[in-house]
This record gives sequence, C-alpha cells and structure tokens, in this order.
Amino acid sequence: MAPSIDNYPDVFNERGASYHRAMIEQPLARANEFRLALEKARLQQGMRVCDVPSGGGYLTDFIDKDIQLIGIEYSRLFASFGERSPRAQSILASIPQLSFQDASCDRVISIAGLHHFDADQKSGFFSEACRILSKEGLLLVADVDIGSPVAGFLDGFVGKHNVTGHDGQYLDESTPMMLRRAGFDLCDDRVEHYPWEFSGADRMAEYCRLLFGLEGIDPIEIRRGIGEYLGYRESKTGCRMNWQLRYVLAKKTR
Repeated sequence: MAPSIDNYPDVFNERGASYHRAMIEQPLARANEFRLALEKARLQQGMRVCDVPSGGGYLTDFIDKDIQLIGIEYSRLFASFGERSPRAQSILASIPQLSFQDASCDRVISIAGLHHFDADQKSGFFSEACRILSKEGLLLVADVDIGSPVAGFLDGFVGKHNVTGHDGQYLDESTPMMLRRAGFDLCDDRVEHYPWEFSGADRMAEYCRLLFGLEGIDPIEIRRGIGEYLGYRESKTGCRMNWQLRYVLAKKTR
C-alpha cells in the first residue's frame, strides 16, 4: 500500500510532473470534462475567470480568447508549468487563499482538485470564492461525488498503486450547506456522465499511468483495473473510458 499524502501541494509537488506529461501528450482526453464545465459556468465575452486549482493551465486550450483566464495553483511545480502558457496568468497561492481583491472576478471554476482538500479547507475556499466574485457571480465546482465508481477507482485502485496513495475528501451531502454558509445559493447540482477519449486502450492505460502516478503495474493490469471499477469501450475509432463528476453551480448572494 502506497503512503497517503493528504495535502494538495505535497501530492502534486511529488507527482505533478507525471500528471503534466499525461495532459500534454494527450490534451484532448478530458475535453468533455472541461467543455461541460465551461458550458455550465455560463461564460460571456470580456469576463474575468479564476481557475482554481489550475494545474498546469489545461483549461486555457478550451476557453475563448476574449475571456481573461487566471489560474490559481497551490503546488509550486504545477504553477511553474502554468507560467509557460502564453494565454493565461498563473499565480501561486496558499490554501485556501485567492489572490484577488473583493468582487474582482466574474466566475470561479474548480475542476477535480477540491477532493484533495479537507472540510475546513473546502469551507475556506468557498468563502474566498464568494469574496472575490462580483455581485451575482458564479462558482462552478466539478469534482468526484462520494460513493461513486470514480471515488472507488481513486481510493481503491489508484491508491493502491501510486506513490502518494489516495484518500479523497469527496463532494457529499454537506457540500450544499457549506456553500450556503459561504454566501451562495445553488443553481444546479447533478452528476454528469461522459467518457475520457483515447485513440486506443493502450493509450488509455498509459494516460492513466502518468496522470495518477501508477508504479509497478503493467498496462494489462491498468486496463483490468479500469474495467473493474469504471468500464471502457473499444471500437474501430478509439477507446472511451467511463467517467463522471458532480457539477455544482452556485450564485453569490451576499
């Protein structure tokens, strides 16, 4: 069993290079995930959007040029990757701080990073998001839902085979209450199902090996684990791996 590292910066300072390589080598694998988040966030021309935690700036390739995208990152390694993007600003911060003035952003988007935050850190992040959002600004959180197949895959298969372990703090029944306490009203809250897409099953296995930092395991075992926890489908045109996240949209009310 790999050791568990609970702190987001520690996790991605440890295995962020491998994660970044996966995202650079197969940048469209999670395109459905990113596009759905941007669609739900109701972006408009000229908006200032905060992406947090922003990883290596992967949302940049999916956002219109007339929108100002600023990435907030808590891992020094990820922030250094984000700085190389010509279209987005990358800022290194401490959890849960967001380095903006009050009411200075139109949208805050968070994709698949908050499950590395404990309850107090999540609460602090929600309060910070409310602080920096303009009047009636929107927060879009897309993350793993507790008890879902993705949660089982991450804590079970990934946690067993990667260097940092995995013990996710997933979205649950307390999430809406935390958002309301922070100053939000819920606009939408649902689990969305979509595939990660690859040219073939071997590419899927390699992507997951790098993204999740899997060690001491061959591609056949990775494919077997994906099949057991999530499921995937091969065809003449490629390979589609089942995935799902809970998408929560909340509007600032105070």
